[in-house]
Amino acid sequence: MKKILSILLVLLITVIFGWYLLQPAPNKPLAFEPAQEDTTILTFMHQLSIDLEYLPFLTQRAVDLDHDGANEYILFLKHEDYCGMAGCMHAIFKKYDSAWQLLNVLFGTEMYISKDIRNGFNLIAIDDIELVWQGQSYQELPRK
Repeated sequence: MKKILSILLVLLITVIFGWYLLQPAPNKPLAFEPAQEDTTILTFMHQLSIDLEYLPFLTQRAVDLDHDGANEYILFLKHEDYCGMAGCMHAIFKKYDSAWQLLNVLFGTEMYISKDIRNGFNLIAIDDIELVWQGQSYQELPRK
């Protein structure tokens, strides 16, 4: 009887540990790097009407949100002039032909990129708000 209980205990531990290993890794916030003063960043700043004096507070992240092989850019501006109760400004840009287009301006503290894809783009989240691509921009997912 002890042998059967030992085998069942080992089997139970194995199943629980296996289940744990199969769980998705928790999302980590996007890591941003300092923005460099180049023509792309200056274009983004111009489109957002951001003065050059804010460049030291601007960070960037290139990520292929629509899996077309070309990166979109996400800018994060952490400065009191661009932050409020909803957090700080995040701007998402996509290149169409040879011109960069602003897709969204979002406010929050942390941005996450999901592995889930809808409408050809990764879902994103800003803080606890999930957003889905709706053809021209990201829109908040309806709450269930």
